[in-house]
Amino acid sequence: MTDERLKIWLGFLKFFLGSFAIGLATIIINQEFQDREIELKEMEQLGKFIDHALTEDVGVRLRFAQYFSTVTRSDEIRKGWKDYVAIVDNEYNEKKSKLASLQNDLEKPNIEPVEKVEITTKINKIESELSVPKTSRREVVSKLIDEELYEEALKIDPHNTLALMRLIKIHALAGRHEEAIKLFPRMKAANSSGVGYSSYPFAIYSFASLGQINTAKSIYIELKKRIQEDIRKGYGYASRAEQISWIQDNFRDVAWESKDPSIKLLLDSYVNDITSLVNNANENNNN
Repeated sequence: MTDERLKIWLGFLKFFLGSFAIGLATIIINQEFQDREIELKEMEQLGKFIDHALTEDVGVRLRFAQYFSTVTRSDEIRKGWKDYVAIVDNEYNEKKSKLASLQNDLEKPNIEPVEKVEITTKINKIESELSVPKTSRREVVSKLIDEELYEEALKIDPHNTLALMRLIKIHALAGRHEEAIKLFPRMKAANSSGVGYSSYPFAIYSFASLGQINTAKSIYIELKKRIQEDIRKGYGYASRAEQISWIQDNFRDVAWESKDPSIKLLLDSYVNDITSLVNNANENNNN
């Protein structure tokens, strides 16, 4: 191999190795940013439950720690929670041992009345610290939704319409259209009250953005039929002007977000179509 060809090959090798190193470094840095973003988000969520972490009731703290040691996505934070579970579990067992000892003392013969009252008071206090207040499944899910922890709510109630609606909206507006359309069948099946129809514009937007125009149009036809039916009956979620205006506002929101002129035109046409539908219904009622 001539010197000139050797220089060319060495130059190519340097370029290849340099590009590979840069690419590898970029992947590592991006992964570190993603991991950090997950950690920050989870810490923000944990801050909303700080009262549970600081309470004197060891039973509540143990249940709280066990939950986050299981569902936390960050490996580092999850390990910290598992370590904390071990600490709280030791405290929990110590209190249970103390409770058993006090209960034995209470059973001693010839115990003085004053001492009996003191022991009973201590027993009641420890039992209170060990117990976890009974909370209904619905209350837990509602609190998680209020805290915008929709994925956690769906782990408890996989068919919660409100949580599914909110996630479809979030994914659609963030451009995560694949995620939005995955949730749509579940939301549709859970939509017994009709409230889920207000999220149809976001699903339509996601299907259209993925090139599934016919599916988007069929979903709109379903929505339109529901509005027509509810207006005709005079009751139902889509029979009231306020709910219909929410649906139209959602169409306007996704039309504003879309960068595709043809999708914008389609979404705007649905707003106008619903307006015409309502106007015609009003005219028929007046006549």
